[in-house]
Amino acid sequence: MGLWSTRTLSHVQVPELRLCDLTDELTRSRAKVDVSALIHPDLSVPKTWGLAIQRHPANYDGLRYRSRFDNQPCIALFARALLIPLLRESPVTDLVDAPEADAFVTQHQLSLI
Repeated sequence: MGLWSTRTLSHVQVPELRLCDLTDELTRSRAKVDVSALIHPDLSVPKTWGLAIQRHPANYDGLRYRSRFDNQPCIALFARALLIPLLRESPVTDLVDAPEADAFVTQHQLSLI
């Protein structure tokens, strides 16, 4: 609860990105990655895929994937030296005051202690 109550929900403006889209069936097929590998309970499996994409010669800025919690599309950005200065963050609200955060905790029956 201590960590949760000290975090802020922010809006981040990003430039045009080159993403490896793992929500796209054709992309997954060409990369020979199965959806089960991306949501595997042993997190070393999806982390290995993420690292392989990060090191790919195409030099992607990040990857698009589906959340293991609610199947919504998400974007993970890689900490690329040329990308970081282009990101613009604007604080929105404290996390404890965000309706989305409250809904997430309720939906997944989480207890903050």
